Amino acid sequence: EMETPVCAPISEGDMGEGYDMCALVDSPTMAPSITIVSDKDRAKCAAQNGEGCEPCATTAISGGKYCLWFGEMETPVCAPISEGDMGVGSDMCAITNEDRCFDTNLTCEDCLSSGCSFFAGSCLPSCSLISDPGSCVDAPEDSSVTTAPQRCQQLLTDADDEVTCNASSLDCTTCTSTMKADETPCLWMEIGSNGPLDSFCAHRATEWGDGATSCATNDVSDNDDVGVVVDNPTNAPNVFQPNDKDRAMCAAKNGNGCEACATTAISGGEYCLW
Repeated sequence: EMETPVCAPISEGDMGEGYDMCALVDSPTMAPSITIVSDKDRAKCAAQNGEGCEPCATTAISGGKYCLWFGEMETPVCAPISEGDMGVGSDMCAITNEDRCFDTNLTCEDCLSSGCSFFAGSCLPSCSLISDPGSCVDAPEDSSVTTAPQRCQQLLTDADDEVTCNASSLDCTTCTSTMKADETPCLWMEIGSNGPLDSFCAHRATEWGDGATSCATNDVSDNDDVGVVVDNPTNAPNVFQPNDKDRAMCAAKNGNGCEACATTAISGGEYCLW
C-alpha cells in the first residue's frame, strides 16, 4: 500500500501492514493466472524432503493449501506445486497396515480386526516387538476358532489376574492360595536367595520359570531358643512389587543404555533401575 511498494522482513515506521500472501487477479486480456509460489512455501515443503509422504502432505502453506508429495519420482520430492517433469503430486498418503497398527485411537477389537496386536492398552504391528509377549494378544489366525472380541476379553481377564496375583506377593502361601478367574492358583516365583525380597506372585509363567503352586514346608527345630523367620506384614519392609507390565517395560530398555532405562516410569511412581 506504500506509494513505492517495498519488500522488507518487518514493518517499520509508517510502512503499514505487510503481507506474506499475494492476491491473484485474472486478466480478461490474458490467459488464466499462473499460480505464484512464494519462496517461503518452497522452503517449508523442501524441509520435508526425505521425511516421507505424511510429514510432507500435512505441512500447511499459504492459501489454505498443503505441500504435495511427488512419490513417483526417482528421488521423491516435497513441493508446493508440480513443475517441469515432476508429474502429479499427492496431498493424501496411503496408510499402510503397519502405520494403522500404531494408531493410538484404536480399541482392542479394532486393533485385532485390522490384523495388528494389542499390548498394555496400545496397538502395535506384532507381539514380537516386545520383550515379554505373554501379556500381548495377536490377531486371531482363524476367526472360526476365536474372534477379536474373544481375544480382547481374554486380555481383560489376563489383566485382572495379573492384578490379583501381584497383590498376593506377601509370601508363597498367600500367593498359591489366591485363585485366578479360571479357579487355578497364582504362581509363586523364586528368583533369588533373599526370600520374599527376591520373589513375587505371578498370574502366568515368566522368564524366571513356570512358578510353583505349592510351598515347601520349613523345618523348625524343637529348640525354643532358635528363632524362626516368617513373613510378617508388620515387620517386613515395604518393598515395591513390580507387576508383569513393569517388568516388560524395563526389559524393553535392555541394550539402550542407562539413561533410557532409568527414565522409564513404571507403576507406583517408580522408575526402572539400570
